[in-house]
Formats: sequence, structure tokens, C-alpha cells
Amino acid sequence: MCFKKCALAVFLLMLSAVPGWGAVSSLNALETALKSGTGVIEVSATITINSDTTLDGGTSGRTLKFTGTKGSVFEITGGKVTLRNLTITGGKGYGGRMTDGGGMLIYGTPKVTAENCVFTENTVSNCGGGIFAGGGTLTMRNCTFNENTARFGGGINAGGSAAITLENCAFNGNTARGASGGGIRLMGDEATLYMYSCTFKENLVSGDAWCSGGGVVVDSCATANLVNCTFEGNTVNSENARGGGINIQSSTANLVNCTFVGNTASGSGASGHEIHVSTESTLNAANTIFWNPEGAIVTA
Repeated sequence: MCFKKCALAVFLLMLSAVPGWGAVSSLNALETALKSGTGVIEVSATITINSDTTLDGGTSGRTLKFTGTKGSVFEITGGKVTLRNLTITGGKGYGGRMTDGGGMLIYGTPKVTAENCVFTENTVSNCGGGIFAGGGTLTMRNCTFNENTARFGGGINAGGSAAITLENCAFNGNTARGASGGGIRLMGDEATLYMYSCTFKENLVSGDAWCSGGGVVVDSCATANLVNCTFEGNTVNSENARGGGINIQSSTANLVNCTFVGNTASGSGASGHEIHVSTESTLNAANTIFWNPEGAIVTA
């Protein structure tokens, strides 16, 4: 019996020394784990990146599951950073009482590119369940945001000088609890958003009062440009709710070839099932279809 126990202990000790086995807590360890084996990689502490880095899950993809008590999966502050074929889940955000950026926290001036990545079930108490971008550039292609949760920006919260470009990305079932931007919240006069062929489906904002932007909220002098995008079944539910699909608040939104169907602003004093436009805002829409014509666009 002693021999068997000792042999098992030695085996486990040897196995723990194999690169990529067990939870990782540094960039070097993650790079090693991605090169060895398949399946889920547990991340026990925030992976910090401040220099040129490429992380690729390969053709079959890899899942990075955050298992720490608090923290973002990634914190990126510099360099050219590329993420490919990764599923990022379980992030809890970085900060004290109020946390931001469950899946990814971006500050400074990095250039971040994500391709074929999934951000799912990341949860924070403040901004950006999937991603918080406070600066730099973020380009995403063929990425998906599923069931991420925050107070502002269930999928993505972008502000400061952040420049965001999204191509063929999907936002499904993300939630902003008590505030704004079920899918995306864009805020500030230096923040820009370009979206091409993106979809927003069944994202939700709910709370007591003045919730907005079931799909997207564009706020505080920000500018959003949307081409060939679809908003379907997004909801904002509160007293004085604004914009089931999009809320434009003191900002500018340019829409080309977009479709809005079945989005809802509900609750006492709710306004703009598809789009709500504040009086200080500008909406330019060309070749855009609204399948819910009654109360589709409200300016107030």
C-alpha cells in the first residue's frame, strides 16, 4: 500500500513538471501551455502583456479558463498583441470594489488584434464584462461575445482614446445590469467605433431607472460607424428606458445597410424600441431597415 501511494505521489510530481500541465499564472507559462497538448488551460492569475506577443490556440482552438479569485484573464498595456483561436472565460475583472475588463483589460497604447476568439461568461461589477478598453487600438475579426455581464458594457466597454474596429463579430445574450450597453458601451469624445457585418442578438439592459442601449450605447460625444450590422431581439427594461437596439446620447452614429428587428424598450416612460436619439445627438442612417416601425426611432 505504501509503495502504491509513494508511486502515485511521484507520478503526480512528475506530471506537474510537464509544461502546460496545471494552472498558469504568467505569459511564459501560457505560451508553453499553448504549445503542448489540447483542451482547457486554467489561468490562476491575470496574464500581463506589455510587448509584442502572439498567442494562438491552433486550428482546434484552446480555452483559457480563469480560476483565480479576482482579476482579468489578460491585462494588456503595450506592444503589438495578437490573439487567435482562443476561448476566454471566467474572468472576474481587475480593480478593488468595482472591477473592469473580465476577459481583457486594455490600457495605454497597445495595438491589439483578436481573430476567431470567443469571450464567454466573464463577469465584472463595473465596466466591460468581456473587454474593457481605455486606450490603444483594438481590431477584432470573427469574434463572438456570449453571456458576459457588467454594469456598463456587457460585451465591451470602450472609452478614453480607444479606437475599436469589429468585423464579422457577434454579441449574443450579454447583460448590463442597472446601467447601459448590453452589447457595447462607447463613451467619450476621443473614442471611436467602426463595425462591419456584426450582429447583436438578445442582449439585455435592466435596472430601476434610465437604463439604455440594449444592443449598443454611444455616449458623451463618442462616434460610432456601423455598416451591414443587424440588431435583433435586444431589450432595455427600466423606468425611462432608452433605445432597445441603440441609444445615442450626446454623440454621433452613422448607419449604412443596417437592420433592426424586434428590439424593445420597456417600462414606464420607455422610449425608442429600435433607436433612441437624444436632442444633442446626430443620427445618419442610409439604406437601413426597421421591422418595428411603431416607435422605432425617438428623438427626445
